[in-house]
Amino acid sequence: MARIQGKLLSWYANLIHRKSTLSIEGWENVEAARATKRPLIFANWHGQTHMFYTTFATYFNLEDVYLIMVGDHRQGALGQFAAYTGATALPVSMEDTSMAAARNLRNIIRKLAPGKFSYISPDGPDGPARVAKPGVVFMARQAKALIVPVGNASRPALRVPRWDRYWLPLPKARIFTVFGPAIDVPRGVRREEVLQQLTTALNRLDERAAALKDAAR
Repeated sequence: MARIQGKLLSWYANLIHRKSTLSIEGWENVEAARATKRPLIFANWHGQTHMFYTTFATYFNLEDVYLIMVGDHRQGALGQFAAYTGATALPVSMEDTSMAAARNLRNIIRKLAPGKFSYISPDGPDGPARVAKPGVVFMARQAKALIVPVGNASRPALRVPRWDRYWLPLPKARIFTVFGPAIDVPRGVRREEVLQQLTTALNRLDERAAALKDAAR
C-alpha cells in the first residue's frame, strides 16, 4: 500500500510540475545563501508542500535534495514518494528520545553537507498549523546550516479541509514562490528567538505570495 500511495503522490506532483507555470520572487536570496557554501534547509508551512515541489523540481537537482519527514507509520508512503521523484527521504522523530533515534538524528545532521539541499515543514507533521517547532532550529545549528524561508500560493488550487490548510495546485496552475533572506542559527542565540524569526518570515512570505496571486487575476 505504501508503494502505491507514494507512486500516486509522485505522479500528481510531477503532473503539476509539467503543467504549471512558475513566478519566482526573491531568487537573489537563494543565490546569496548558496554563495556561503553552507548547507541549506528550505522551510515552508506544511500546507504548501505540493506547491513548493514544482519550484524544487525546476531549479534544483532532486538527487541533491533531502526531504526531512516524519519518522512514523507515514514514512513508508513518503519514502516511496521521495524515491520516485529522485530525492532522498530522511525520516526523523524529534519526540523520540531513544538512543536509536539520537543516532538517526546525528546521521541526518551529517548528511546536511555543503552542496546538498534539504526541505522541512517546521509545523509538521501534525501541527498546530503555522507554529514552527524546535527541530528545524536544532538541526540547522548542529549542521551549521542556513534556513531559507519560503512562501507559496497557487491559482487555481484546491483547499483540503484539514489541520494544515493544505492547498493542492491544479493542472495548468500558476504557482507563486517567494524566497526570503536566509536565517542563521549561531550558537548563543536563544532558540525561541529563531523560531519567532522563522515564523514571522514564513507568514510574511506567505502573505506576499498570496498578494502576487491576487494581483495576477
